[in-house]
Amino acid sequence: SVHWRVWKALAPWLAPGGERTLYKRLRSAKAGERFLASLKTDTAIPSFKAFIHKLKKQHGVHMVFCWHTITGYWAGVSAEGPYSSTKELQAKVKVADITPKLMRLEPSLAWHPITLKGMGLPSLDKIGSMYDAMHSYLKRSQVDGVKVDGQAMVTMMGAGLGGRTAATRSFIQAMEASVVKHFGTGANCINGMCHPTECLYAYKATSVGRAGDDYKPTAPWGYARHVTNVAFNSFFIGEIVQPDWDMFQSAREDGALQACARA
Repeated sequence: SVHWRVWKALAPWLAPGGERTLYKRLRSAKAGERFLASLKTDTAIPSFKAFIHKLKKQHGVHMVFCWHTITGYWAGVSAEGPYSSTKELQAKVKVADITPKLMRLEPSLAWHPITLKGMGLPSLDKIGSMYDAMHSYLKRSQVDGVKVDGQAMVTMMGAGLGGRTAATRSFIQAMEASVVKHFGTGANCINGMCHPTECLYAYKATSVGRAGDDYKPTAPWGYARHVTNVAFNSFFIGEIVQPDWDMFQSAREDGALQACARA
């Protein structure tokens, strides 16, 4: 309909600032110049490696993990524009294939970015190259591991890729192979948004999975809801992965409770 086309075109511009991030695509496996310029390092030319070195040597940070989604960034990878270095991934934009039952369970998916604007997915035979480019750069920068978020989104992209189960398995196992190659076989990967069985049953080399939503200390529902949700979810996913309950702030009033619950 005309109304749908108008909404689809305007949604990225009308979304709140934080939600606009969900429309953005990865353009490079390396840190961008604007991000590097914002870092405070002891080198004349700011570098991501120098920043990580400073965190560890001057501030006593023992381990540094970096975040990316299973598809690179929230809306996948980009093969467009003069500044994109991901063209070799042969990415194509795919719109989410959401089942009627899932839409009834989560109506907000009707106006989610992956429904309105789609996701840039690399060619299946290029998935490993995407992870290898990102993880090799992070490893050279002295990063110790990664959190791989947004994994459930791949389960809605199976059309034309062999189905949701095969597509999810392809992404996860390529990611795991790269993690083992660059970061070893220890606890060096946190899987996020990974509760679909297509994700849980695909893991072979990683064992940590987020058990619930982010810890949001200022949310109106308070910390009790967070602890309850992750504890409940852990009964299920704990049979397959080591549940991760997210970070928390020890100085807040719920700090002791959060620490005891995780222990």
